[in-house]
Amino acid sequence: MANTAVVTSAEWIEGAAPYQTTPGAGLNAKQQMALKLHAMAIELAAVGGTDYTADFESMIDASEALGHWMNCDQVKAAEVLIHYTNAANAGGSVPAATGDKLEAAKKLIEYDFDRLEKAYLFLLGSLGYHSSF
Repeated sequence: MANTAVVTSAEWIEGAAPYQTTPGAGLNAKQQMALKLHAMAIELAAVGGTDYTADFESMIDASEALGHWMNCDQVKAAEVLIHYTNAANAGGSVPAATGDKLEAAKKLIEYDFDRLEKAYLFLLGSLGYHSSF
């Protein structure tokens, strides 16, 4: 199956409209997070991982077993680690030291956070689905 990117304005704006917090769609941030987790659980099951779609409690328990003691900074740092690990596992050349990573990414630090978030979304959409287990 081809790796299908989600990187068009139509997908980002019109297609995503039902998931907005604005009047009409009316979701809140917690509902958005729940829907992201649901979508990820569907993807995990589809690629051969554990199917949590009928047992979210097991997914929550598994995540709590790993990170029940983590603060917000540690959670965000773990996300960075996961992205670098995924890049390496996909065959990418990842600098070993944090300083080397920052040096390689220094141009990105010049952009404001809003633009960086859109770039994150662009790359997330560009990556498409993930490999099977």
